[in-house]
Amino acid sequence: MSRPKPKWKGLGMVPALVIHGSPIVRHRELVECRRWHTPITVLTPEGLLPALQEIPGAPDPKLVASLAERAAFLLPEA
Repeated sequence: MSRPKPKWKGLGMVPALVIHGSPIVRHRELVECRRWHTPITVLTPEGLLPALQEIPGAPDPKLVASLAERAAFLLPEA
């Protein structure tokens, strides 16, 4: 059974990976990727919260709900 793909507008995204047990100095590193136009941020679990706290502005509950919907669509439970 296929699900209709929801439309998401105005959801700015920045690719990032959080890797448990990674030997990253200072908990953050930028990595070039051939298939992406800007470097991808690689974080340790300890670096995730500080990185999120650096995002300017206050969270918008509607955008948060849209992002949660998008994540659930793209990463369905097995």
